[in-house]
Amino acid sequence: RRTPLLVWANKQDQKRAMGTEEVIDRLGLAWFRGRRWHVGACCGSSGEGLYDGLSWLTQAMAERC
Repeated sequence: RRTPLLVWANKQDQKRAMGTEEVIDRLGLAWFRGRRWHVGACCGSSGEGLYDGLSWLTQAMAERC
């Protein structure tokens, strides 16, 4: 329960990619109580958004200790 959850919404360079709000809705993340989570938009091929997600995860893990 204390473990933070990072979800990357990858393929944001493609027209049909789901946005972060749709990912949150489809995964039912709003129902996750007592757990920190973050959905970050990213594009793996260009690296866009990856460091933002890793930064969030690093901070969330540090706060957990």
